[in-house]
Amino acid sequence: MPTTPSSEITIPTDGQDTTTKSLTSTPLNTPAQPKTSHEEAVAEEPINSSNEHVLGSQAKEPPFSQYEEVKNTKYTVDFFDIPDVFKMLDNKFDKYSIKENILKLEEFVASEIQRMGMDDSLNSYKEIIELTLSEIGKGQNELPHITIWRIGNYIEYLTKYRAAEKLKPMFQHGN
Repeated sequence: MPTTPSSEITIPTDGQDTTTKSLTSTPLNTPAQPKTSHEEAVAEEPINSSNEHVLGSQAKEPPFSQYEEVKNTKYTVDFFDIPDVFKMLDNKFDKYSIKENILKLEEFVASEIQRMGMDDSLNSYKEIIELTLSEIGKGQNELPHITIWRIGNYIEYLTKYRAAEKLKPMFQHGN
């Protein structure tokens, strides 16, 4: 069996002293040896562009307030999984005012995060949406655009209700 030639390599160790190492002769066409440790196996894994090997199965999510800037889309569009529908909408064909309601929903969630002192995170967004859906209910097979439309109507109602609550003390007796 043919072998690769032996050679020596000189490696400087501390700038003054040098160490000579020998590269041993190894036969060509030798079958690959199985990895003996997890570290060796991981060391030869191809680098994934999404950095999954570094960050685990999920890449770090941006804060809610920066999501659109980082991902180039509104989080509501991704949360409800309607990117194609959102891109195709034209205002004259937007029967349920999805674009308007998505903007309204994003503003509402941002203000609720601030009002409630929550972290600026996608988990906070999810909590607020879940809380909102628990208030208004959600049909089992309801389409996302209908849910967004219903949430938009609820936000409109809630905004008016909160404004009226602020005015209420002015109309109570004794003031």
